[in-house]
Amino acid sequence: MPIDQDELVVFLEQGVLTTNINGQCMVIDTGCPSSLGKNETIDVLGRSVLLNSSLMGYPWSRIQESFRFPVSGLIGVDAFSDSTVCLDIGGGSLKLSHLPVQGESVEFLMGSPTVHCSISGSIQNSIIDTGAKLCYAADREVIREGDFAGIAEDFHPLLGAFEVETYELSIGLFGYDIVERVAVAPERLALQLSAMNIGAVVGTNLISRGVLTIDFQRQCVAFDL
Repeated sequence: MPIDQDELVVFLEQGVLTTNINGQCMVIDTGCPSSLGKNETIDVLGRSVLLNSSLMGYPWSRIQESFRFPVSGLIGVDAFSDSTVCLDIGGGSLKLSHLPVQGESVEFLMGSPTVHCSISGSIQNSIIDTGAKLCYAADREVIREGDFAGIAEDFHPLLGAFEVETYELSIGLFGYDIVERVAVAPERLALQLSAMNIGAVVGTNLISRGVLTIDFQRQCVAFDL
């Protein structure tokens, strides 16, 4: 339940950022342009947000079934388009910020923030995605120097479930060097990312290491460990 209109209690459900609104589990996905659900309106941080019934021709009912846990809707970046939000996964909160963001000006892709991160020294245009439990690289060669860290199960709302190889390596982001697992993107996901000129995905395994602040209006992002 919300603490107040300026803050939501958040938690990771199978690595995906979620919250409870009106007793219902909602995914919060910074990689999704539109909020989704049963064509109803909900309150998110004091703002009325329409839950659209489809995305790119995919009905919400089909997307909903792809999640491996019960979920009533998905909150996309359209819910925050005029806001500055501060995400502290470790502290369990997503709240509105009324302070200027001391961060980097970045490009946004369909409303989602993108950043330049370094994976084993290779600079990648990367999307910040709270709907992804792992970091991903579209090109296997980018992570060739990493140490194999096992096979992980994951899923994509439009692509279904899959298994991926993961590698442990250094990721450079906002001046920090962080050792974290990065997965090789499945072929269909890699093609999607490449088509958008995206080389990597920054998932919750890395985001949860610190506090992420996104100013959607001024297109500025900060990350602090």
